[in-house]
Amino acid sequence: MFLGALNPTAEIVDRSNSWFRALWPNHGRIGDPKALVIWHSADLGLLPAHQLLTDDLVVAIDGYVWRGDEISADASEARRTLDRLGGEVVSDGGWPLPSSWDGSYSCAAHDRRRRVLALGVDPVGLRRLFHGRSGRTLVFGTTQAACAFALGLEPDLCGVAQWLASCYILGRRTLFTGLHEILPGERARFSAEGEPIDSLIERPWHRNVRRLSAESAARELEPLLRRQAERYAASGGSAIGLALSAGLDSRLVLGALGNRARGMHTYTYGDPGEYEVRLARRCAEVVGATWRVGDAVGRFFPSEDTLRRQALLAEAAAYPFWLPTGEQAFGDGVTSLLMGDITNCLQVRIKPLWGRRERVALRLASLLGRRPRLADGPAAAEDWWRATEARHARDAAYLAGRLGLDVTTEEIERGVAHDLTEVASMLGSLSETPLYQLLERFYLATEREFGGSQALVLNGQVEIIPAFATRGVMTAALDVELETRAWRRLLDALARRLLDKPLRRVPTPTIPLVGVTSPKLLQEAVWLIRWSCDAALQKLVRKTRGLTRRERLFATFRLQPEYERAAADFYGQPWAVSGIFSSDYYSGRVHRTARWIKPPVMPNNELRAICADTILAAARRGPSVLKNFSQLERR
Repeated sequence: MFLGALNPTAEIVDRSNSWFRALWPNHGRIGDPKALVIWHSADLGLLPAHQLLTDDLVVAIDGYVWRGDEISADASEARRTLDRLGGEVVSDGGWPLPSSWDGSYSCAAHDRRRRVLALGVDPVGLRRLFHGRSGRTLVFGTTQAACAFALGLEPDLCGVAQWLASCYILGRRTLFTGLHEILPGERARFSAEGEPIDSLIERPWHRNVRRLSAESAARELEPLLRRQAERYAASGGSAIGLALSAGLDSRLVLGALGNRARGMHTYTYGDPGEYEVRLARRCAEVVGATWRVGDAVGRFFPSEDTLRRQALLAEAAAYPFWLPTGEQAFGDGVTSLLMGDITNCLQVRIKPLWGRRERVALRLASLLGRRPRLADGPAAAEDWWRATEARHARDAAYLAGRLGLDVTTEEIERGVAHDLTEVASMLGSLSETPLYQLLERFYLATEREFGGSQALVLNGQVEIIPAFATRGVMTAALDVELETRAWRRLLDALARRLLDKPLRRVPTPTIPLVGVTSPKLLQEAVWLIRWSCDAALQKLVRKTRGLTRRERLFATFRLQPEYERAAADFYGQPWAVSGIFSSDYYSGRVHRTARWIKPPVMPNNELRAICADTILAAARRGPSVLKNFSQLERR
């Protein structure tokens, strides 16, 4: 991560120094304290350099960036890449970047001679970047809490309500008044006085997408996916591993690595005896990779100190059960873990986009080998947009009332309407965009925050890298029409090209017993049988009030005892320390036992609320609150 200040005051310098001393003892600092200074954490991950200081440029990036087919495996090459990147980002015609630039990144570049500061984020938007201003001082950085603490900002209650209701905030709004987020694909430039110069947005959407078969699209994407995986592996060497589940996403990364997977460290979380964990082990053994399981039994919910520290380091609290795996990886000398999740551009998340009737029709078409056609439906894009605005405002206002947030319904409605206008600037013309393309664009532009919250930094020790969540992959995938990517048609075609036969034969937990490239009709039949059995078992569990132990046909992680442990821990008590909202609403929900819900499940809304509470408290009192969260007076 990094935090920068243009024309910093002595107070902002002191506050920023204290923040990094508390969270990143081995931090560094570059630049001139009188003009522009950037604080940065100790480099995690694969690039040997994330900062650059020359006579003309000051550059800092979070994430990974490369140009053409180069691999920045040494410090001198990495610095040359940063020098070229900084020059492109700052220049008048440099955005969008040329297509030769790829990666997953947020960046800041200051041209000392032209006295221009540029902030940019790639179109995927997983690496976030924020900025705020006080007088002539412009503060920018990769976490909200650090920026807000440096500037002494107050909470934005409309943003807080949206975060808690939807797990993301629309548009440029953040948790703090006066702090703004750089949108995915956006570059914003500022003068030496901190005044905005201009803002440009790169839209990865193609006006005329190509109608390709799944096999043709997979044939075109295969070299790109292999190159992405090999780049990371070549840069990291023995310091890179793979977060391996038994699903298809991480298996595609394993296949794309090819021979580089042999001997690589792979890690799985869960109960060593469960079905999914055993399948993951088989995948690792097939390719000759080493494999370890982070036993999450009794550790599914981390302690308060661990969870709140994670919230400040990554501003993400989802999937904390990966933390034991991060400890294992760090002990093995691994600093980066590739992962296969966040393949949202390679497939279409059906459930958020279509109703039940449409999903049934699409599944039947897929089973019969027909190309699913996605009509616009009865509602025009403008009608859907108005309904979305009303839903977001209603959900945020309802939760604000339950939590005691000091914000009115009218203020939330005005705020949501403004924020959706900013989202629309990313998506293109509503009147010219087919409804289903608009839905996918909205999903990719907003849900990136929740989908990318897979703990991008695991406890400050190990970095998580979504291998295929890059500018190049997203642009290439969205060039293929949505129908081809629906119902895993493209993923299945990629599996046939990327996976060797032994790896194809290993089933997935979702569709057990049969290989991942088995005939579609067979896969769907097996899935239906498994789903019907699971539904019956879960109904029996609820009927017997948890006395029946088996919840699924194949052994899975038992969540009920984990929730019971959480009920006795701080999760089951009022835990709010920020003073912004009451946590009584969550205290009665976060530890609901698994017998009332379909496993596996994680209370992501509740964890997001704990994360927000931590960020708000730290921005007001400083990161030193990490040392005594348990002693703070709780509201």
